[in-house]
Formats: sequence, C-alpha cells, structure tokens
Amino acid sequence: MTGPRMTDADLFEALNLDCPGMGKVKEAIGQNNMPTAKQALATYYRLRETPVWPGDDRSDGSARYNMPPIEEAMSRTVTVMDATHSFGAGNPINWFHNPTGGDSGLAFNPEWTWQLSRHGAWRILGSTYLESKNEIYAQEFASQLVSWLRECVRPLEGNVNAAGSAWRTIESGIRMGGSWPTSFFAFRQSPSVDDEALLGMVKGFVEHAYHLIPESRFKAGSNWGTMESNGLFCVGVLFPEFKEAEKWRTTAINRLYGELDKQVYPDGMQIELTSSYHGVSLRNFLGPLLLARLNNVPVPEDYLTKLEKMYDYNLFAAMPNGDLPPVNDSGRSNTRNILRKAAELFPKRSDFLWMASEGQEGTRPSKTSYAFPYSGYLIMRSGWDMDDLYMMVDVGPFGYGHQHEDKLNLITYAFGRHHIIDPGSYRYERSKWRSHIKTSFAHNTVIVDGEGQRRAGAEDRWGYVVKEPLPHTWISEANYDYAAGIYDEGYGDAKDRTVTHRRRVLFIKPTDGIAGYWIVSDLLTSSDNQPHHYETLFHVDVSPDSIMMIPDSLHTVTKNAESSNFAICPVPVDGLSGAVLSGQEEPVLRGWQRGPDAPLPLPVASYTFEATGTVRALYVLYPISEGTELPIRTVESIPLDGDGIGARIEFVDGMSHSIIQADQSGASLCAGDIETDGEVAWVAVDKSETVKQMILVRGTVLKRNGIQIS
Repeated sequence: MTGPRMTDADLFEALNLDCPGMGKVKEAIGQNNMPTAKQALATYYRLRETPVWPGDDRSDGSARYNMPPIEEAMSRTVTVMDATHSFGAGNPINWFHNPTGGDSGLAFNPEWTWQLSRHGAWRILGSTYLESKNEIYAQEFASQLVSWLRECVRPLEGNVNAAGSAWRTIESGIRMGGSWPTSFFAFRQSPSVDDEALLGMVKGFVEHAYHLIPESRFKAGSNWGTMESNGLFCVGVLFPEFKEAEKWRTTAINRLYGELDKQVYPDGMQIELTSSYHGVSLRNFLGPLLLARLNNVPVPEDYLTKLEKMYDYNLFAAMPNGDLPPVNDSGRSNTRNILRKAAELFPKRSDFLWMASEGQEGTRPSKTSYAFPYSGYLIMRSGWDMDDLYMMVDVGPFGYGHQHEDKLNLITYAFGRHHIIDPGSYRYERSKWRSHIKTSFAHNTVIVDGEGQRRAGAEDRWGYVVKEPLPHTWISEANYDYAAGIYDEGYGDAKDRTVTHRRRVLFIKPTDGIAGYWIVSDLLTSSDNQPHHYETLFHVDVSPDSIMMIPDSLHTVTKNAESSNFAICPVPVDGLSGAVLSGQEEPVLRGWQRGPDAPLPLPVASYTFEATGTVRALYVLYPISEGTELPIRTVESIPLDGDGIGARIEFVDGMSHSIIQADQSGASLCAGDIETDGEVAWVAVDKSETVKQMILVRGTVLKRNGIQIS
C-alpha cells in the first residue's frame, strides 16, 4: 500500500472538533462535506497562533542529527557517518537505499538507511526558506515530504527496528522532536505546500504518536528512550486538537521523569557512560521542559531539579579547554555551550557560567579534582586554567550501552593540549575498525596473553548497571590525588579470570616548586603460577613522526615543536621491552583512530614483559610545558624488602623523588633510606638532601634514615 496509513476519515475521527477554532471544521464534517472540512482544517493549521515551537535551537553547540548545507539539501545529497550518496536534484529519493556494503568499497552500515529518514535536510530547507521566502525551498520540502509519506508506510507489527526500516523508533522520536516540527512551522503558510501535503504531514505526526506510545516499543534505560519520549511529548503538545493528545503528553513526560532516576546515576552520569550519549539524553530530557514552559504545559515540580546533577558531569569532567573525555562511544565535544544553557536554567550556579564564558563571567568552580563514584570516572586536575593538568581514570562499570572494553583507562590533558587519549568511537558499521575501537587494544590499559578485557555478553544489559559504586579508592588532598581500581572480570572470549589487574594512580600536584605529574602503578596477579605475557598501552595524540622511544631508558617522549609535550617513563623491570606502534594491522590492529574518511594511524607506546605470579610495573607520566625539555634524568627501580614496587626519579637539577607503592597498606616496607607502612609513600629531596615535600597515603609511618618525616 501507499501511505499515509491514516485516511481522511481516520484523521477527523481522531480530532476533538470542539477545540477552539475548529468550528468551521466541525460544521463541514456535520454536513458530510469532506473537501470543505479538509480545507478548513488546513486553514486552521496555517493560521493558528498556539501552540508555539521554539524553532531550530542549536545553542548547545550540537550538530543535531546531520543538518547538511543547503546545496546538499537541494541536490538531495546525503551523508551518513562519512558515506555520501547523491540522488540528484529533482530525482526520486529511494528512502530504503543504502550505498554501503556489497561492491561499494564501504563496510555495510545499516545506520545509513535508518538515518536517511531523520530528515536533517528539512531543517536547513526550513531555515533557508524563512530567511529568503524563496518558494524553491518550500517546493523541495513538499516534494520530499509527500514522497516519504507515500513510500514509508507505518508498520503495524514485526520488528520496526530492523535494518532497512524507515520507522525505527529512535528516528521516529528524532523526527518528532526536531526536523518535523521545525519544518512544519517553517512551511505551513507556504503556497507551495498544498492542503493535501500539509494535512498529510499532520497525519504523519499522529501516526508517529500511535507508533511511539506502545509500552512494548519504549527503550527504557537508554538515550534512545529519551528521544522516543521527547518526540511523543512534542506531538502531544503541538497538536492538542487530537483526542489522545493529553495521553501522549502524559505518557511521554511520565516516562522521561522516571528515566531521570532510572538512567541517571546519583553522581549525575547517564548509565551508558559515554559523554556523547549523556549529552543526547540531557538534551532530550531538557527539550520537553522548555517546550512545556513555552506552552504552559505542566511537568513534575522537581523535573528541572533532577537535571542539575547531569550538568555537573559536563562541568567537572571537562578538561581545562572545555572538552569532555571521549569515553566509550564518544567523540570530542566541548561543554561550554551546554553549560551556557545550564547557567540560564540554574542562575545560582555561577560555576556553570564561569566555564561557559571561559572564565569571563561567573565564579571559578570551588572544586578542582572530582569523583563520579557510580560511573567510576575519577577526575584529577591541578586547576581550571588552560595550562593546568588533567587526568581521567576509569574505575567504573561497563555501562548500559555503547561500551568499550577499557576499564582502568587513562586520559590526560596538560599545558593546553591533549596527550594520552582515548581514540573515541568509530562509525557504526560492520568492519574490523568498528570492532577494534571497542577493544582494550584501542585503550590505555593492559593486554594479557594477547587478549583484551571481556565484559560484554551478558544476557541482560541491566546487569551492567550498578546499584552501588564498584570498589575503588579515591583520595583528594591539596597536594595530591590518589585513585585505585581493579579489573577482575576476565580476558578473551573465554573470559579467563586467571589474571587480575589492579591500577593505582598518584597525581603529584604542582606545588612549592614541584612540577605536577602522575605515577601509574600496575599490580598484576595470576592464580596459576604460570608465565603470562603483559602489554601496557598508551595512545598518544601526536603525529607518528613526532614521537620517539629512547632505546636505553625506554622513555617515550613527544616532539611537538610549537606546543607542550609529554613523556612516559617506565621503571625498569626484568624483561621489559618497548616500542612505539602506529598503523599496525597484523597480528592485531594497534595504533588507529577515526579519520574524516578512513582510519588514521595513531602512535601507541607499547610496553611488554613476561612474568610468573605477582607482577608489578610503574610508569611516570610527565607533561612538559612548551619550550622546555624533559627534566627527568633517570627513573630507576629501588629494591624493596616487602610486597610492592619502589622507584627513584632523578632530575637534571639534582632533585630526586622516591616512590613506594605497596601491594596493600599496613605492611612495613623499606626501600633504600625510606621506610613506611602506607599504601603509597612519596618523598621529594633536593640536591642538598633536604626533604622538600612528602605524601603518605593510608599510613602513619614515613621515615627517612630512621627519622619520622613530619
């Protein structure tokens, strides 16, 4: 059949003809005069003054579902996830086309067909028409609208979310929450959009409400569900003339209100644990609230209050330049525009305004380092200025969706640029590149016996959502931060749990002449007393020709000519070897990131060794300000008389820093002239052997040469 499925009779049966302004429509229906009734209804929609739509507001800085340039919209050129196809100006659009897969040279990506029906082009057609009043844009819109309504008939049963569907519920919600209302209000008074097309679109709105309201189709717990509900709410608010409009509004807002607790952790992070989809959910929670305010539609009193903690993630997880960490399926995104909206919503939060304005307005956040205990993102920072130091440590759960196998991952920023990075996401296609980006091999963690972490595979995704924070350590003091987490959920397809990885990170904050840096300690324990092969990876944000590994020390140092640099300095352990890999495809992919068209090589510092039993490794991560050199002369191991690892860092100015990392606190350890019962002890000594600073974590004893250091 051809669409829309809703007939004229169905349309008028669904209307409440007693609504204000519908008198002529009701009169014509009473006279059984369908042509006059349709004309009267179209006139009503062209001229009505309420409800109102806020327009195409992209003030949060988001791209909003692929709005193309006007030239591409007019030539019917569509780009989805880097794959472009042009139907040609005036040529029919095949709404079920997919230019990927087969002999196209592109990996098959079902998202292409799905996202074609997000109708991003209609937004730019609408905004251009409103600016120019040139009817060619309205004619193009009407042609595409009628084509889609005719060819894409609403399914009544079956898997509406299958590959090739034009009615996947996520697209249905996106259309109703964005491109359709925007284009409806832009073109409703255009003479190029005749009554048949206009009422066809009204039918389409109603059919979307019918499609989205069944509970069986609602995707609870995900960003997807927020988009469905946002779309349903928009239809209910914008088309109050329909008998079921109140039901649509109530169902949608109740779902969203429930999801504010169900899919947002107490620490404010959305349960998929990705910065990008956290933002998607946040926008779709916020959109209905703003639309409701605009049209005097009630929502729960504390709805806005529940949103505040979501904005806390956007503030406290942000790097000094405002970028959010691209964890799991995320790309790089900046939080400033989002926090500009937050500052409007929460005028007492002057810290939101400070970040949004790059420090020109508002008040600097009162906290520097910050922990998100449920999501497991621990944020270490020296301050909020562009040259401050930042690290994110991941000690949290797998996430409800869009997950990567990357527990204990690290991300750093220092002196104005990214250094150790998470390569982020990749196109949602069926390719080795998409598979790779989700693995441990694409993250800054440890590979065991050639296998990465393996948490995926649970029958119920709600098993990935925690009711309480996973075990971890977080201590933040004026001169240091300390974080620790554990991975014990298995490696490889067999989820082999023979090896457990515990990672501890000590952040030496820049104070009193001590430059800031991090010390990363890995404790790897095996239960079988057999030799195991370990590989620790650090992905570095430089071009492959701007990084080197010094053969003797295995120090990895970047060589940026006009920006800051970074060094990774391992403590020598038996059998340690290292290499900088980039663009490797065999035996497994290593050193890749998403590029605009194809994957791009990304340098990764790889440190490998083989050992039996309990293994300890330690790495100094040292940011280097622009125009200076690495001040570290050597990093050497210090023998311990107990269970742990010790190191001494010698600097070119004669300073030395000693670190003892115990396997656990409470046991007395000696390393050289240092004795402690702490989990971590760090002592900085100048060239005259005077103690300049010390750190003791979870202990009471810290002696040097037998004398307690105060």
